[in-house]
Amino acid sequence: MPAARFRARADAGGRRRGNDSLMTTTEKTTQPVRAKEFHFPVGVEWIGSRRVLAKVEGKHPIEVTPPPEFRGTDPTTWSPEDFFVAAAASCLAVTFTGLAERAGLAFSGLSVHGDGVAGKRDDGAFGFTRLLLTVDLHVAPGTEEQARELALRAEETCLVSESLDQLIGQLRDALEILAISGVVADYHVHAHMVLSNRERAFGGHLEPGCRVFSLVELAIARLDHLKLQRQLDAETKQKLLQVVERYEGTTADAAYSLVDTAGHTH
Repeated sequence: MPAARFRARADAGGRRRGNDSLMTTTEKTTQPVRAKEFHFPVGVEWIGSRRVLAKVEGKHPIEVTPPPEFRGTDPTTWSPEDFFVAAAASCLAVTFTGLAERAGLAFSGLSVHGDGVAGKRDDGAFGFTRLLLTVDLHVAPGTEEQARELALRAEETCLVSESLDQLIGQLRDALEILAISGVVADYHVHAHMVLSNRERAFGGHLEPGCRVFSLVELAIARLDHLKLQRQLDAETKQKLLQVVERYEGTTADAAYSLVDTAGHTH
């Protein structure tokens, strides 16, 4: 399930390197039961309200509560969703440290940023649809390629990633952008893109975190006379774009706006 991107940085005088972006596709698989098994028992106890305590023998218990996105009331407490993303990110990190130690690769910095996206899946169920892991490494000049190869191997052999891949496979390939279309309105981007490799074409939403490997050229037409704002539609119960005379109760969000205060397109 996780798609991983890697950045290997030289500590001094080296070039920053990275790999192609990765995209996930669903693929049901069946694996034979392995003879050797390991058990990781966890106990969970309710402690009041919507809070529970996760316990592992010999370790400190951890309080868990729903996130604010799902009507949780304490944003400072870890949620099951946090643990899901953290499991994949931390597993990737510790797997890399083991591979680097065996390969004799020295590194002075390692961080993994995980971004799990939950929403409605193609099968109609609500759950995680994407999990993007970004690895940032600081290594000695001349070892960037070795670091990148070890990071890719860590992503492939990490127990958590491997377990997730039993149900959701990955497509690793250089992808060509065939088309991008959409609208920038109400300070947000809603765009669809079609990608292809040497075997097939597929499409989906353009999401934050997508990166260009080499070059992409986009044409954006600005319509000053037309103002669109997302408003609740009474029939569909969805926020749909509506033509408005002026924006009300909306301020520019720097993370999504394509036009700054000087009117220059980024």
